[in-house]
Amino acid sequence: MTPLLVLFWRICSLKTGPESVPTSVLLLGLIIVANTLVSILVSTVIATAVLAADPTLLEQNPDLATHDAYSTAVLFQTLTQVIVSQATVAGTIFLFLNLMGHANRFPRTITAIFGADLFITSVSGVIIFLAFAINPAMASIIVTLLMFWSLTVIGFILHKALGVHIGFGIAISLFVVIFSLALSTWAVI
Repeated sequence: MTPLLVLFWRICSLKTGPESVPTSVLLLGLIIVANTLVSILVSTVIATAVLAADPTLLEQNPDLATHDAYSTAVLFQTLTQVIVSQATVAGTIFLFLNLMGHANRFPRTITAIFGADLFITSVSGVIIFLAFAINPAMASIIVTLLMFWSLTVIGFILHKALGVHIGFGIAISLFVVIFSLALSTWAVI
């Protein structure tokens, strides 16, 4: 477990790329499941913190008249968004790798992206929770900085996997994130 944490830390700090990730269907499956569970946990904790900071949210939405209804809605929406987002990211990355003639790099690339996302989501959850506890206004600034970090890491991974300039990798990562966000948001409307 520790070597994997070190590996994903090194990827998130832009020191190594997807070429260092072991090719393993089991590892990819475990990372997808862990990423889904951590994303749900972090989203639920953040939603609870938002609700604690502004209890009038329940009053504004009659469908969510209780904290339990709110929590269930957040859980369902998060699960749907995470699954749609992961499928969209995987499909889009596969398409880009195929277009560039690097389809054989898909398993390592997607494992690196989902593993880095798992690492960043875990760190983000703790940081955002603390920010809400200390100063809720600071949380939006921190979320923005963490989003830039995530885009940079995905761009770095794509730069290595596609053999393109880092700027182009970041541009592709921006497209992938916006596209997956749009589809995952549409999925819960």
